[in-house]
Amino acid sequence: MTVTNVLTALAEIEAEISNPWLPGQFCYAYEQAPFSIGQTPSFVNLPGATSYDMNIGGEDEYGIEVIDTRLYTCTLYVIPQGEGGGGEAFGQCEPFFDLARAVFLAHPALKLTNGIVEFRLLGDDGARGNLAYAGQLYYGIPFRVQAISRTRSQYADNE
Repeated sequence: MTVTNVLTALAEIEAEISNPWLPGQFCYAYEQAPFSIGQTPSFVNLPGATSYDMNIGGEDEYGIEVIDTRLYTCTLYVIPQGEGGGGEAFGQCEPFFDLARAVFLAHPALKLTNGIVEFRLLGDDGARGNLAYAGQLYYGIPFRVQAISRTRSQYADNE
């Protein structure tokens, strides 16, 4: 599973999260990190660290089966700083804890079947008022997710 495929699938999932302040509307989710955030609430997803487990068996003379565990930070930018006071802005973040959790947990296979072994919502980092993006500060919530995939790595010729 490529990072691009996971980022695209995350954006599709996040676009299902309703906007509690505008009935009938949903969060915007970028498939790739934008130069700037055009509207809020918006999700921007960034791939993080990964680990590889090559001790799962499945090795032969042509290659090896590998478990790839990658972390992703899915940051929801709710409102730019300067739009409302601190308490009011943090209040705008509050409903998204439950809304985002429900949607993430509803997609354990990350809407992908090719290689995804497991998808986990690990948690969030709480409402924050210091989320910077493209020179602008926002109130929002960083969520942490983990995608675990099984892949096959081919050996180089003559190895």
